[in-house]
Amino acid sequence: MARLHEDVERGMEVGQASSLSVAGNLRQAEMPHVELIERRNRRHEELERQLSLTLQAIERITSVLVLPHPERERPEVKNLCTDAETEEIAMLFAIEYERSQGRTVADVHENDLGYDLTSLDSNSGELWLIEVKGLAGGEGIVALTPNEKRTAEDRRDCYWLYVVTNCKSTAAPKLISVRDPGQLSSF
Repeated sequence: MARLHEDVERGMEVGQASSLSVAGNLRQAEMPHVELIERRNRRHEELERQLSLTLQAIERITSVLVLPHPERERPEVKNLCTDAETEEIAMLFAIEYERSQGRTVADVHENDLGYDLTSLDSNSGELWLIEVKGLAGGEGIVALTPNEKRTAEDRRDCYWLYVVTNCKSTAAPKLISVRDPGQLSSF
């Protein structure tokens, strides 16, 4: 912009026509600068307003009472409790299975995405979103959380449920896969 200012001053000495075109170039160069200054000033004003914000009274919307399941002692309900060791064994078994199929696997269970693993077949480009459930014995009941169920319904094209049985028994673990569990009426 300094160079353009100098050209405007020189243009005034040379003649009216050249000074007008140089002045136009200067105005075009100054516009982004002016816009940036205006944006900075608006942002400073926003920050000043944020400093004046205060915490108001907290309003209670509702209360929730959480009670144990009334049938918690029944074997099929008791087995629905999460067991970290069983889940870890199931996850490791599922990851190893996916790798044995030549797919690239990523563990994303801590991201709360509605599935535990992403698996990519580099040859076909097919992506699998896999929810892994583990059972200590050879049979039992598994349940999807509301988030897992919603994701299964939304991503029917690539969502899989892997149930790994015998995670804590003397028998070898076994993987049962269910494609598109979102089509099932009950989970």
